[in-house]
Order: sequence, then structure tokens, then C-alpha cells
Amino acid sequence: MVYHIDLSSHLTNLFLRDSNTFALLEQLSINSFAGFAPSQAKQYVPVFPEGYVIRDVILFFLNDGTFPLVGHPSVHNWVQYHAKTRGANVTYERDDWSVADPHKPRKTFRCQIQDPDAP
Repeated sequence: MVYHIDLSSHLTNLFLRDSNTFALLEQLSINSFAGFAPSQAKQYVPVFPEGYVIRDVILFFLNDGTFPLVGHPSVHNWVQYHAKTRGANVTYERDDWSVADPHKPRKTFRCQIQDPDAP
């Protein structure tokens, strides 16, 4: 049986770009970025300076140099805060979901297809 799951209604997206993005994401995370290249994705785990985990999200590395973070907004807030306060050359655009306004227009939609025979 094939399952189609709309993941758009509960995930926040943060699209990061520009020259310092890779370095900023690497500095805030416990993940290794060795070998991380365009057209890949990974679990991204940012931490407090003391090493406490904030939460995890999915980080994509797109061919155009954009890094979408997809998941719970607490991670997006943390990364966005550090992009602002460190003066990093990083631009960002958010696409938030909203429980209060489920009809809020979205910029990004995701659909997961799950099945052993899914293409």
C-alpha cells in the first residue's frame, strides 16, 4: 500500500543563502560537515555553547547554494538569531506554518511518498 503524506502543514522552513551560511551552520552544530555537498540532506542538530541539544531538523544542501532547514521553528529561531548577532554574511527567508491561521499562504509544500515500490 502506498501512503501519501502532506508534510506542509506542520513544518517550518528557513532558507539560508550567501557566503557564510555553510560555516555558520557548521559552527552551531554537533554534526560533521565533512563531505556534505550539494544535492544532499542530513539531520541537523544545533547545540548551546555548553553542548545541550536544542532540537533536530532536516538540513538540505541545494545545487544553487541554498540551505533549507525544515522542522520545528526553535532551530530556525536559534540559527536566525546567530546569523543576525554574529554579523554573518547570511540571508534568510522563513516560511512558517501557523496553527492559529491554517489558511496562511505557504511558499513551500512537501509530500512524502512511502512504499517499498515507490519510485
